[in-house]
Amino acid sequence: MPGKYPAEEQRIINELIIDKMKTKLKTSMALLASVFLWVSCAGGGGTSPSAMDPVDYVNPYMGNISHLLVPTFPTVHLPNSMLRVYPERADFTGDRLGGLPIIVTNHRERSAFNLCPYQGDESGLRPVIAYSYDREKILPYRYQVYLDNEEIDVDFAPSHQSAVYSLTFEKEGPAYLVFNSVTDSYK
Repeated sequence: MPGKYPAEEQRIINELIIDKMKTKLKTSMALLASVFLWVSCAGGGGTSPSAMDPVDYVNPYMGNISHLLVPTFPTVHLPNSMLRVYPERADFTGDRLGGLPIIVTNHRERSAFNLCPYQGDESGLRPVIAYSYDREKILPYRYQVYLDNEEIDVDFAPSHQSAVYSLTFEKEGPAYLVFNSVTDSYK
């Protein structure tokens, strides 16, 4: 069936239609790309780099497990401050805490002093208590852990020359704090 227009005119009309479709497609793609770019830049949801302090970029877990050397522990320590602590574990992958550290004097030794919170009957008191734990969070400026069998929520925050422990006892009964300087008997 012959077309409405002569062949040459039909070819020109088809080319104009194709050019118009290409222009609309390019415009649509440019609009879609600009929307994606705007959404990705305006995203939010996380901490923006401008709101972060340099200490927020520190990864306390970096370099912890070594195949040849003694593993290091993730340390809670503010730059140029006197106080440094890390969790009292047999090694980096240990599943027991031997009390809560008060101050560590060397990067590979146990803490100089130790704190053991306890809630319950006095007959269960020991110099060092081995805790199972969960929800551990270590940052250079904070240490949080939940002592699950004892149901004690621990929050530790160091300053430049001091620190604060916040202990929330969830069980009923008398609560005790045991301070000690012997930390190798928890294994």
